[in-house]
Amino acid sequence: MKAVPDETLDTIVLSGTPDEVRQRCAERWAGVYEHILRWPPAFAGMDGVRAVIDTFARPRPTGAWAVARAATHRAYATRLPAAERRQQLLQAAGRVLAHGGYPALTMEAVAL
Repeated sequence: MKAVPDETLDTIVLSGTPDEVRQRCAERWAGVYEHILRWPPAFAGMDGVRAVIDTFARPRPTGAWAVARAATHRAYATRLPAAERRQQLLQAAGRVLAHGGYPALTMEAVAL
């Protein structure tokens, strides 16, 4: 079996240390895509999934800013039962579809 050239792999795969992968991702796709699908290597199982999550997780705020944010952050409402939440989401999606059609139907539009 002939090896796949590095240039070919570099067009579809990001590899390296977490810092290198984050940098390559930003260089290649910043401003190109709104969202990027990140797939862990299948052979790595859940360890691969955790590695991808850890690599791209947003850092948690620390210091005075985090304390101030926690002090002003509102408490969340209690969760709706699943059936009610499903109905709420279907109604919201229906409103988005009615106003903008399928092209407007995004998770962000439904969440608004």
